[in-house]
Amino acid sequence: MPCTVKVRVIEARNLPVMDRSSDLTDAYVELRFLDSVKKTEIRRKTLNPIWNEDFRFEVPQDSQLQDHPIKLKVYDHDVVSADDVIGTIHVDLNCLLNKSGGQIAGWFPIFDTLRGIRGDLNIVVKVELFGDVNEFREASTGVQFIASSKPELFHEIVESQGLVAYIVVKSDPEYHWMDNFRASRISNEERQLLLYNLSGKLRRHIGKKAIEMGGNTVLGYNQYFDLEGENGIVARGYGTCCTTKDIREGGINTEDASPLVPKKIASLNIPHSGSLENMSTILSTPEIKDNMMNSSNFPVKLLTLNNFEIEDVERFGGIVIARSVKYLSHAKSSSAKGGKKLRNEWWQEIREEIRTHARFFGCDTVIGYHEMFTMDCDKEICVLTAVGTAAMMSSKYSGPIFNDQTSTATREEKIKRKAQECSNHFCHIPHKHRKPPYNMKLTLCNICKKKYVPQVLITSIEPPNGISVTGKGCLLEARICREKKKFQGEMNAIAVSEGLPFMEYNLHRQLMYKLRIMGMNAAFRLKMQIAIGESLIVAIATATAFFIPALPSPRTLQINRSLDVVDEEDKQLLAIQNRIVYLSRQNQLQLANASTVQYSQQSQSTTLSTTPGNETIQPALTPEDQTIVPEDEELKSSSEGDPNRSFIVEVDDSMDEDIMAVLLEPPIPHGFSFCNTETLPGGNPVKSNGQMITAIRRVEWQTSTKRMNQQFSSIFHNLYSTILFKVRALAPCCLCSLTVDIHLPRDDQLEITLNAMVVLESEETAAEEERNASVASTPASSSGLFSEEELQFSMEMVQQKKSLNLHRMAGLIELLEQDSRSNPRGVELTPMTFIPGTHLLKYIGRINMHLIKESFTVKEQGGLGNFTHVFVNEVHAVVRSHVAALGGNALLSYRVDESTIVENASKNQCYCLLSISGDVALVFSDRSHEHISDQLEEMSLNESIQ
Repeated sequence: MPCTVKVRVIEARNLPVMDRSSDLTDAYVELRFLDSVKKTEIRRKTLNPIWNEDFRFEVPQDSQLQDHPIKLKVYDHDVVSADDVIGTIHVDLNCLLNKSGGQIAGWFPIFDTLRGIRGDLNIVVKVELFGDVNEFREASTGVQFIASSKPELFHEIVESQGLVAYIVVKSDPEYHWMDNFRASRISNEERQLLLYNLSGKLRRHIGKKAIEMGGNTVLGYNQYFDLEGENGIVARGYGTCCTTKDIREGGINTEDASPLVPKKIASLNIPHSGSLENMSTILSTPEIKDNMMNSSNFPVKLLTLNNFEIEDVERFGGIVIARSVKYLSHAKSSSAKGGKKLRNEWWQEIREEIRTHARFFGCDTVIGYHEMFTMDCDKEICVLTAVGTAAMMSSKYSGPIFNDQTSTATREEKIKRKAQECSNHFCHIPHKHRKPPYNMKLTLCNICKKKYVPQVLITSIEPPNGISVTGKGCLLEARICREKKKFQGEMNAIAVSEGLPFMEYNLHRQLMYKLRIMGMNAAFRLKMQIAIGESLIVAIATATAFFIPALPSPRTLQINRSLDVVDEEDKQLLAIQNRIVYLSRQNQLQLANASTVQYSQQSQSTTLSTTPGNETIQPALTPEDQTIVPEDEELKSSSEGDPNRSFIVEVDDSMDEDIMAVLLEPPIPHGFSFCNTETLPGGNPVKSNGQMITAIRRVEWQTSTKRMNQQFSSIFHNLYSTILFKVRALAPCCLCSLTVDIHLPRDDQLEITLNAMVVLESEETAAEEERNASVASTPASSSGLFSEEELQFSMEMVQQKKSLNLHRMAGLIELLEQDSRSNPRGVELTPMTFIPGTHLLKYIGRINMHLIKESFTVKEQGGLGNFTHVFVNEVHAVVRSHVAALGGNALLSYRVDESTIVENASKNQCYCLLSISGDVALVFSDRSHEHISDQLEEMSLNESIQ
């Protein structure tokens, strides 16, 4: 479809001094889209030039707008020598292709890969799309990409078609032979532009696949770049293809759902060939479905969604993980097309293994699906990892074999009936208790006393909305460091492959030990990561632990030590082990008693409330409460207690001692909480966002010591202590959505990238705690972000007074967009899918920013730490300006897709690359409602008078 891109270059401000004689600049702007180049006039002798010039780019295919950004380069004109580069701006046009009449307007930081931000440029970009005349076009406009698991306001999921993924492989300009001759700035800009092109191609191809599957939205979208050195750059994108509808209209918008299909053909409702609708009609009889579910080959859906309502989940099967080690030299000889095919085969093997594990549990869906790629420091081998949660879901998420009217209605009624009988029905096992898939111990549910539940529940998703918990959740983190022999080539791949099962076993064992110490029986949002060095393998697993009343209380930890106490270090380790046993016993008793009281209160109040998710709980157990140990109890013998209710751990050698020593976490100061989930059930009520934290720390450590696990854990303890000290003025608060990435630049260096959101909590009085002592739940409603009580208007009011509310909504959106463009500093950045205390009005689009900075004077700029700190702040400034230019005031699901830091201390050089993505959104807070509502009332009054 042909289109026209209109660009207006208005003015620039705060440009750097380029002419030393006059302390001014002769600036002009070069605009480039593909091979078309245009230039503005030269404005001489000024640091704040004004142009007000208009340019047009005629584009024959709108697919080119999805793949390529507009590049604006600001120069300083020089009469004698070549013109000097001031900086560059890349404008992605994908956000303008999903809405008519939209524009990108605002001040953009002028960024240079060697000098950083060097002024601002004010531009306006518009796109005019012609009629949809090409039935076989290559673009995929109309498909919305959202990292969240929920669609935008007034939209709901009708059907989820499953996983949609694509891979693009391109040569890396940094490893091209011309890179030995060209300047660093040119090489950096080439790589930066390539990342923008790869991002656009991923979305275009994934959008086309989504349309072919019958969807109009890609939820849970993830995008990553695998920098494989000489093998090139591998861009991976995947998400969940869904069909959403506008609940105000009661139907699916076919124009947005299938832009590749002509309107006349779409109106005939002809199913797409090879789509999932055909399979649903074929599998409509109960006999065929029963036979398929009883077989070992029934279809399994992979969903990247993490947030669900409690009525959407029927049963949890368990966590499923698949790993594969690959030798990258096999991909060196292949071309870009062959490399893409090879990597597709690799990931298909991983996904099929995940599906096999889910079938083993008897589940038809894998939720919270996530893929990870890890490469060693020599870029010789890589580890492909996939993690998910096998589950039985409701009809809109389950496989196509359940999508006929009879089975859908039956399954929905079954889930509702189970929810009424037991609020934690999702904990029940999905298979027969007499025929478990593997050797496991099952017990009756503590609530319904009818169905069987496992001992521990571990999932990779957020806690479902409405889940009942006892006490307060807390961060659960396991860290393992393991030595490996130094090898080269395929022998290195074999060594890693042989060591990974032991690494994973130790990681899982440490998780289970820490759960028992905390007295918890469930872990949500499990994330795992591995880093491979020359002679080391380190791994970290992060989750948030809870106590679910339906599951049995964990057995207390009992440590049997067979080693003699010979020195002071052994005495300290013995004291730690005794303290671990004491804490395990105390936490187990407190939570078990609280759960008993909670269940008795539920039994007495069943006549008053039968709605799931309204059970009362005891006051939350805080982390500081869990780490207070009396002096006389600290040195008690660990052999005390009932052996039938104890989990015995044998300590036979120094490696076991090293693992036991890291089980005890330092106490968290009062007023602070950690979790890697978006909300913390059982915690204090949330007021608003505090600030987002992005921390990058590179430390050197000793690899020759025997206590490597203790040293590894102490690095994280110091990092968390530093962060708590920085945010001490914001207490009480909770660090939510905590994500940690680890890298090993060298064996003696560890790099940690941490991202979290500080959420402010309110301090409750005793009366408020009693009144609000109900089961905490994640914010959810029709918008997917807020509870019904938090909404300023209910869905029924919208349906009754649709014209008035839609008019006010349009005015509210217009006023908020104007306010956002005028104040870019007010843009919120958050890794969460919502902002506490606000209402989501709409998703504007998705942005991907790729910035590179290189310096040859690192010491003069304050060292590596200061250089990285300045670069991260510059990246955030660029991201905020793009969000504001699109008319948004928040960037939700903020994510660092790629982080690369290469230091050459001998040359005083450092190279940094950051790739940032997120959902541009327009949110509406209660504080802004007061002055904006007055303006809306004036607008309504003026229109009524007219």
